[in-house]
Amino acid sequence: MNGGDYRLEVTYANNRVNQYNKAKETRTMVVWVNGKVAGRVDCPYGEGCKKSTMKITLHKGQNIIRIGNNASWSPDIDCIDLTAMK
Repeated sequence: MNGGDYRLEVTYANNRVNQYNKAKETRTMVVWVNGKVAGRVDCPYGEGCKKSTMKITLHKGQNIIRIGNNASWSPDIDCIDLTAMK
């Protein structure tokens, strides 16, 4: 892989309702690139799939992209697209 800036598009779903108070929950998706936080996205409750896009920088060669949340639930990830930016 060539190094440089890339557009990371994540398709996710969050239709989570709190089981105790029935509130519609916002979940946070955290993106790490090579062990460092590259961004955080708040994903509010909603029906169906939504998309979030962010710019990330990758090194030439192998990179590790991780998406989740160490402190709480993240949204359900459906699809990830990575596109080189020119």
